[in-house]
Amino acid sequence: MTSPSIQKLLTISLHAQLSLIMTKDVDNLLKLAALHIHEKEATSFIE
Repeated sequence: MTSPSIQKLLTISLHAQLSLIMTKDVDNLLKLAALHIHEKEATSFIE
C-alpha cells in the first residue's frame, strides 16, 4: 500500500515530466515553423 502523499508526489512528477515533454515539442514545432517561414521568404526573395 502506498501512502497518499507518495501518490501525490508521483502524480506531480508525472505531470511535470509531461509538461516538460509538451513544452519541448512546442519549442521544436516553433523552430520548424520559423525555418519554414524563413525558407519561404528566401525562395520568394530569389524569385
